[in-house]
Amino acid sequence: MIVARGFSATYWNSRDGRWAVGNSLYRPPQWAQGLGVQTVGVVFPGVPNASQYRSEGITATLPSSQTLYVFDATPRIDHEQRVTKTVHPVQTGASISDHAYLEPARLTLEVAMSDAQDAYAADLWVGGPTKSASAYQVLLAMAFARVLLVVTTKLRTYQNMLIVNNPAEDTIETFAGLKARVTFEEVFLADTQAVVASARPQDTSQTQAGTLSPTPPTQAQLNANVVSNAMAKQLGIPTNVPGAGQWSSVNVNNLPNLFGGH
Repeated sequence: MIVARGFSATYWNSRDGRWAVGNSLYRPPQWAQGLGVQTVGVVFPGVPNASQYRSEGITATLPSSQTLYVFDATPRIDHEQRVTKTVHPVQTGASISDHAYLEPARLTLEVAMSDAQDAYAADLWVGGPTKSASAYQVLLAMAFARVLLVVTTKLRTYQNMLIVNNPAEDTIETFAGLKARVTFEEVFLADTQAVVASARPQDTSQTQAGTLSPTPPTQAQLNANVVSNAMAKQLGIPTNVPGAGQWSSVNVNNLPNLFGGH
């Protein structure tokens, strides 16, 4: 069975069990002069092992080298860049703001792909049963890989963009094509740096302990802290423990009778 669509002939390949597209695909003439400012491109940086990002139900794979993906058409592009000011409520008067910060950029592309149109370059949008199906699967693979992309539009070139949403319509109107809305969000990257907080850092393994020089107590200190036999008996301190001495941190011999004279 052969169905004519635009500038190509799409037929059912009974051997492969899928739709196949003939060789007479339409190619926009402006592509011969290269990409213009109106063309939207997505630069994929490449992954060392593209097969690791394959998922169930997806036959398309990601290239191992940097690749520029170009859509057949982008009827609508939504750019969003917000700056948010801080809000601090006070007891009286209006809320005050001490600064503002930049939020990640958000870009939504309404893309269209046609099986009747040739790809911008060879080996783009491949791996699926058709070019439109391959395009959807490649976008899914990029999202699953969580790889930062570069997106070029007429108004702005976006760096460090991540695919966060990729809804697509599958209706009778998209039987031989693809209509999808691809949403990208910017990822802010930060650099870390170790800073020495002190000119003399204290490290347990490096700090040297001081020299210990024990000094024996003087005879006056011994006399002041020894507990007399009379007081030891009054306090109930046993006197027959081998190696034990009758000592106290304070001179209890000069204390008044602790038990009321008994």
